[in-house]
Amino acid sequence: MSGLGEMAGMPNFQPGFTGRVQQKDIDQYVTDYVIHPSISATYMALGTNGGGGGSAIGIKNATPDYPRNFLYQVTGGTVGGTFTAIGIDPFGGAQTESVTIGTAATGGSKSGTAIWGSLSAGTYFPIAANNGTPSIGFGTKVGANSTAGANWFGLPVKIGGSADVRSITWINNGTATGLNGGTNIGSMVSAGGTNSPHSFQGTSGVAITDEYVVTIKTTFDNLGKVDMANF
Repeated sequence: MSGLGEMAGMPNFQPGFTGRVQQKDIDQYVTDYVIHPSISATYMALGTNGGGGGSAIGIKNATPDYPRNFLYQVTGGTVGGTFTAIGIDPFGGAQTESVTIGTAATGGSKSGTAIWGSLSAGTYFPIAANNGTPSIGFGTKVGANSTAGANWFGLPVKIGGSADVRSITWINNGTATGLNGGTNIGSMVSAGGTNSPHSFQGTSGVAITDEYVVTIKTTFDNLGKVDMANF
């Protein structure tokens, strides 16, 4: 049965105890569910075509349907510009992300690398007039974060490596496909760093009919790390 693992040399819990139980010392499996995720490119925020200059983007939803990365998009424009998003990551830490959209004939889009728990503000600064309509939402593709539309879902716990995700089951419109039993799932898991840390992605373009069941047993070492806060 699950419980606390063996912690050699750790004193008993008592008044004044200042030790820290690490996530890897908790002997348990964690199951994460993503059910019918949104594929809306305007789910989080939608601005207006205001010509030149920069402006705030109106927030539609402060929190995503699941912790995940954002798709930054401009439609109908003829110039590029820079998005800035401000909010909180899934574990309570403040974060800011800036993403630049290149100039394209009818606008453009780019995936962010941060995983978001909430969004408090967003701005878009085009390099000139005819900037199009800016929005922040979610992509539908699978791949590196440099791919416009790449979609990563944040895990409910921090992981020490991709092997901490023991299995991913993808239920494709009612049909389950297990990704375990020797299948290499490392490319579908991001463990740390700045490239969508502590997250996973699916096996094909994300659809609203998708469901994912992820089994995790984390080895994350949280000694010396800051406490989860800010929510």
